Amino acid sequence: MYCEHNVELLPEPSAVAQLPQGACPVDWAQRVVQTAGEANCGKSVMCRDGMMQLAAIIRDITTGKGQPEDLELLRELCGVIRQTPGCALSARAAACVLACLEHCAGEWEAHCRRKRCTQLVCPSYYNLYIDPALCDGCGACIQAAPQGAVEGGPGLVSVIREDGALKTEAFLSVCPKGAIRKYGAVRPRIPDSPTPVGAAAPAGERQGRRRRRGPAGE
Repeated sequence: MYCEHNVELLPEPSAVAQLPQGACPVDWAQRVVQTAGEANCGKSVMCRDGMMQLAAIIRDITTGKGQPEDLELLRELCGVIRQTPGCALSARAAACVLACLEHCAGEWEAHCRRKRCTQLVCPSYYNLYIDPALCDGCGACIQAAPQGAVEGGPGLVSVIREDGALKTEAFLSVCPKGAIRKYGAVRPRIPDSPTPVGAAAPAGERQGRRRRRGPAGE
């Protein structure tokens, strides 16, 4: 059987039940398949073409292109891979994906039907903002970002203009105050342009007060 010596690179299928808090099971499955694809020998059809197709389907699901019917296609493909003799590594990867589909069905449905990643792990399903209540205007985010991606200056709350290249753990951790945050379907109320530190309302709170009406509704 091919790739037997690389099987230990992959987790046991049961590992999906012990994922840490905040982990995305769909992202976990993608990483398993990616590892298997990089380590397999490619000598069998399922080891080569089957894993490539598996990776492509899951990639679509994690990038907002997945469709509900992709879930059944994944199950069928994983079943074929597991039943085809020849590659222990691809069989283990397929077993992991099947276990994930069964144990975390709701998260797969959310990705395919609602276009959401509950844990805000898959980059296509979240955006970034800078929390004005935490930003102290140090400029670390501006220095770490491509030119024009973040706008701000000394003593100003920075504003993210383009986050496409910023969705990395390195950028998320660059702020010493932890002001770089993620949001999903609902955009928080944040300044549209750089404002003096301390002048903006905290993200998520209404900026300014609604004028109270008088007895006559004035």
